[in-house]
Amino acid sequence: MISGAHQTSEEPVPTGPQGEGRDRRRSDRIASGASAIARIPASPHRVTLIDVSRTGCQVRIAGGIAVPIGSTVHLEFGPGRRLTGMVMWSGPRTAGIRFSQSISGPLASALGVEPAATVEIEDIPEPPIAPARKLPHWLRRILRGPT
Repeated sequence: MISGAHQTSEEPVPTGPQGEGRDRRRSDRIASGASAIARIPASPHRVTLIDVSRTGCQVRIAGGIAVPIGSTVHLEFGPGRRLTGMVMWSGPRTAGIRFSQSISGPLASALGVEPAATVEIEDIPEPPIAPARKLPHWLRRILRGPT
């Protein structure tokens, strides 16, 4: 799990590449360091998530390419772990992406956006131990051996 400090939407958080503009985030942001392959629009680029929430993320793009605002981005975190979103702002090395759907489940847990699912195991009571019974006298004599 990726750890980080929560930032609430009431706190002033810089937006955009130089922090200009008004923060319009609707969800808590978690600092991240997760890596992904971003298909922007079709060519693959390695990205690192700077922060992430249920509804979007800020990414650092390897190679420093500028991504056009409004572009569709497909983020691939591994087999079966994909997100799609739209670029809301872009700078020379960073971009803000709004996901097309809020994330939840295992991917959200892996990114630290929601707690990992816990499995509760019931305490299984141990069966009662029957009181020890005395062995029959004939078996006690055999086990004792000749006297």
